[in-house]
Amino acid sequence: MKINKLVRLMILSVLVFSMITAVPVSAAIDNGRWGTSGKDFYDPDGERVYGLYEIKYDNNVNRMYKFTENEGTAFTGWAKSVKNGSRYYYKSGSMVKGWAKINRQWYHFAMDGVMSSGTDYIAGQKYIFENNGIWTGKYGSSAKRPDDFEFSYESFIVQERPDGIYSKQGIVKKDLIENGAGEAGLKIPQRDMQVIYSAVLEFGVIDMCGLGYDITSGNIALAAGEEEAVDIDPNSKVTFTFAIDGTEYTLKGDESVHYHPVQSYTADRYKAFNNFMQDYLRGTDGYESLPDPVGGYN
Repeated sequence: MKINKLVRLMILSVLVFSMITAVPVSAAIDNGRWGTSGKDFYDPDGERVYGLYEIKYDNNVNRMYKFTENEGTAFTGWAKSVKNGSRYYYKSGSMVKGWAKINRQWYHFAMDGVMSSGTDYIAGQKYIFENNGIWTGKYGSSAKRPDDFEFSYESFIVQERPDGIYSKQGIVKKDLIENGAGEAGLKIPQRDMQVIYSAVLEFGVIDMCGLGYDITSGNIALAAGEEEAVDIDPNSKVTFTFAIDGTEYTLKGDESVHYHPVQSYTADRYKAFNNFMQDYLRGTDGYESLPDPVGGYN
């Protein structure tokens, strides 16, 4: 995959770099480089990184990653603060934020990565967690999702073959590329429906629907008066449609937002929500029951 840097105001330049498996970046790195596996990282002196390391990008967006102490590979698992005992969860080296399903149990992590426990408030709504962070399934009366809440989520390069999940129809779809499209039945648990509704509120999806444009790197740059955006090829497009209290909303965007070269509140919310929905879709029994894709788009 190549990413071309688009500079408006009649300035043309090209920035070319490769997407690293499982650890995508949105700009050049100032203080090291990823290894060829995409799971290890090397500092400016060429030394392999272990433990916590802040990767600095030339667009002033810094991200904290965690690598294993023994092998220096991107860490997936639990971590605990030695200062205050707060618990965190990392996936492919990156700190998880928001709702996450881990070993078939729901957990929640604040925007600073701290795991929720006891009583916590998410988007202003009350939720109850066990001391070990597992959501009990209990929440305040005002947090209950509306009875008409339904959703569909699609991520696709070819629109006729999306990866998708459709709550009302009770199905999931999978792009099998050379083998066409796969489809399987799915019954979404009520707990999961509540969590997805909570994520819609937490990440401000309704507000993003009201911006009046698709959430792409180019549109974010135009709205912010920025001079830089990115375009990628191939580019997965996303459509998320949902109903709340009789009103239907549609959020559209694409994968370019994940590589946007300037720190953006809208881009951060979109990325976090899209990652959440992709993880949920790919973790369902229906999706996992479908064959692996054959071929690719690169």
